[in-house]
Amino acid sequence: ATYSLLKYNQSPNKLYNQYYEVWQPSIITRGVDQEHNMDAIVALYESGNFNQTIDAIDKLLVKEKNNPQLWLLKGCSYMELNKFDQAIAVFRNFDNSTYTFYTETALWYNALCYLKTDKIDEAKKQMQNIANQGNTYSKEAQDILNKMR
Repeated sequence: ATYSLLKYNQSPNKLYNQYYEVWQPSIITRGVDQEHNMDAIVALYESGNFNQTIDAIDKLLVKEKNNPQLWLLKGCSYMELNKFDQAIAVFRNFDNSTYTFYTETALWYNALCYLKTDKIDEAKKQMQNIANQGNTYSKEAQDILNKMR
């Protein structure tokens, strides 16, 4: 594995730093109660209180366990805390989920986590899947794959 890393144009960590951008959540909610909770969680996230964001999400997930925006925010919060293995575990919730915008975003951030943690084979596989889907992140995924060849 070490030899293959040396032949890349750019290291996985450098690629991560080049392509990673903090996710900017949009407020898409369904009810007054949930809207209030979601606004508070997004405010925590946007103010950089990532541990508090995770705690608030965990409380809301008891009632909203299938809310993809919550799972995505939780995974991104772990990334901001440099807890990439925890982020990967959260993003795995999207592996077999119904396709949504949140799914494609979560799979993108999951691939970046694989890059950051030098899980090269997993990163390549995830990037190839993203590149093949023709979604929001397909061009970036293909760019990364080209730089890893």
